[in-house]
Amino acid sequence: METRIESFEALLNAEIFAGLLRRHDIPARVENTHTVSAQGLWGQALGHFKVMVPNAHSLDARGLLKRWRDGEFALDDAADAAPADGS
Repeated sequence: METRIESFEALLNAEIFAGLLRRHDIPARVENTHTVSAQGLWGQALGHFKVMVPNAHSLDARGLLKRWRDGEFALDDAADAAPADGS
């Protein structure tokens, strides 16, 4: 059996979060990718793009979701900026 960890309106966000889970050795898949991508209006009825994990991993996945929402995995914008001297 599987548990829905989160639903996302945007496929990209669902895939990024599923990738984060996989990176932490939690098997994850995104549900409704084909249906909602083809018929966007069905997204609300189907629950958008659902990130699913096996029940045994649900607590760890929810912990990662909280850390992700809290910004722990956010990139530092300053790290992407070019140095002030132009080098």
